[in-house]
Parts: sequence; C-alpha cells; structure tokens
Amino acid sequence: MQTLLKLLMVFFPLTLGAYAAEVHGNFVDIGVNTEKRVTTVQGLVGLPASLGPVGEYQAVLRLAPLVAGRKYEATLTFNAEPEHTIHYRHAWVDGDPFGKDWSSLVGMATGTGTREPKKDKQEKFLFTIDAKSTSGTLYIPLSSSKPFTFRFRLSDKLTGVHSNSRDHWGETFVNDFDANRVAPFLLKRGAVSINGGSEPEGAFVNIGVNTEKTVTTVQGLVGLPASLGPAGEYQAILRLAPLVAGRKYEVTITFNAEPEHTIHYRHAWLDGNPYGKDWHSFVGMATGTGTREPKRGKQEKFLFTIDAKSTSGTLYIPLNSSKPFTFRFGLSDKLTGVHSNSQDRWGETFVKDFDANRIAPFLLKR
Repeated sequence: MQTLLKLLMVFFPLTLGAYAAEVHGNFVDIGVNTEKRVTTVQGLVGLPASLGPVGEYQAVLRLAPLVAGRKYEATLTFNAEPEHTIHYRHAWVDGDPFGKDWSSLVGMATGTGTREPKKDKQEKFLFTIDAKSTSGTLYIPLSSSKPFTFRFRLSDKLTGVHSNSRDHWGETFVNDFDANRVAPFLLKRGAVSINGGSEPEGAFVNIGVNTEKTVTTVQGLVGLPASLGPAGEYQAILRLAPLVAGRKYEVTITFNAEPEHTIHYRHAWLDGNPYGKDWHSFVGMATGTGTREPKRGKQEKFLFTIDAKSTSGTLYIPLNSSKPFTFRFGLSDKLTGVHSNSQDRWGETFVKDFDANRIAPFLLKR
C-alpha cells in the first residue's frame, strides 16, 4: 500500500487495559451494510495512552452485530489534500477499549499525504470473524494528528477486491487481514454474542450468579419484537442463569449519573427467550439517569425470588436506552439486607422488591 507512512504496528496478543477508572464510552456505532460520516475530536476520556495519546483527535468505532464465521469488508473513504496532510492510526480491538478487559488484534499507522488532490480516496480492510467467537462486537479506536473527517462503511457483501487490487490512481489500497495471518479475528470479550443457525439469532450478555459484568447498549440487535426493542434505540439482552427454584436473588445496576448526559432507559423481566415466540413478561419498568448533580456509582437494586415450582433456571432482561448506556450489572444470592425503604448515600430510595409488590415469585417454565 503506497499511502504515506504505512506501517504495521506491533500486534498485542495479550489482554491490555491500563485504564482503571469507570467511564461512559463514546462510540460511533456501525451496523452491517451501513455507512457513517465520522470526525475525530479531542476530549475522549478513558482511552489508554497506547490507543489514544493526549492531545490527538479520536473516534472509537463499534462494529456490531457481527456473525461468527462470516467475512466482512470495511471501507474508509476520505479526501486527500496535499496541503493538509493528516497522520492517523487505528487498532482493531476485541473488548471495550474504555474498560479493563480488551485485546488489540492488530494496529496500523498511515496518513493522507498525497502529491495531488484525491477525492474519495479509499482504504479497504477484509476480515473474518473466527467461528469460535463468543462476542459479535469489534472496536476500532482511531487517532489523528488533526481533525479528520471520513466515511466508514461495513459490509458483508464483498466486492471482490484483494491485497493486490489498485484504485483509480494505480495504488494498492486493500489490507486483507486473513491473508496477513492476523485473522480470523477471535472475539471473546464484550456484550454481544451472535450465534447463527436455524434458531433466531440471539445477542446476550450472560450473567452468572455472584458475578458482575460491564455492559454497553448497542444498536442493531435483530429479531426482538417491537414491544421490547423499538427500532433506533440502543439495546442489551441480559440472560441470568442458572437460577435455583425457591431461592431469592439481588440484582444491582451501577452507573454514573451525569446532569448533562441524561439517558432514558427501560427494562422488562421475562420468562423465555425474547428472540423466540414463547416468552412472557413479568414486569416492565422505565426510568433514567437524570440528576441535578453528578452521582458516580449510582445504583438501582432489585430483589426477586424464583418460584419453587419453576422448571427453568433462566431469566431474561431486555434493556433499551435512548443513547448508548454503559453500566455494571451484578447478580447475587448473597443478600445485603436492603429493602424497599432503603436509601442510598444521596438519601434516595433505590431498591425495588418484586416480592413485596406481589409481582413475584417469578415462575420460570420456558
């Protein structure tokens, strides 16, 4: 590839994550067979220095939902101007780069330098998602020396280009990660897991008992009924298992409430897979992160019991938000003693006891 300063950076086979604090990620969501216009900006807080040096302009692309075993073509389109060279670099990452558990699959550095103006100059990338992947989300943090405006397209409809293809200026412009033995990309970190087959495609965040996971809602989950997932909203489907009949549990949702960034969200508690036909909603709730003052580590807690007559040990919680929503979700059978009238450190009640409200015990039979 003849673009200025092209070089393949060091691969990172180990899990990285030097940034320890919890943040709300700032993502540009790219669905399959869609294109978005992106401009890098300063001020993204929480990226480790290896991905986003202070002072550079940044954007973090989130590609989802991707299907294990499938090949994709990504296209980055920009205008190359001789008098306005922009240096930029990007990494292809498994796992949320704003969090702790992520790994860089490959990194590249390049630039827009050119001897003549080139309108709609392109770079293309071919990659495959490893068939053993348990996540369907790929992140691309991109940093630039100046504000950089480009279009980014993701497609599963391949155009037939390959590593030796040339653009209309006679330059090679395709990087085939499979051919370079970097891929297939094995995705095993993150919120979205995509499974193909004859069954409805489901994207779940699996929550085990006495575990906690960081979740970010995303666009593009296909197959949810409109009553649970209106088009255009950001979603995550939490799958709680294995639950024991007759036992009481405590769920905790933890997030940062920021007055200037209110997110409205709602969630339902279901018996049965919401991607299928046989499911039942026990209860639905709508709320938001609105607050008059910043509240770091704000929590909501939910108490519920699994009916002793239950024949299933799985509970589903579809959660929708008006904007990308990052939160921690914990499930425990070790109760902390909170109740409906408990107050948090800001003097606000924050516990919903479904048993006290006669909604439960939840009878799971699907």
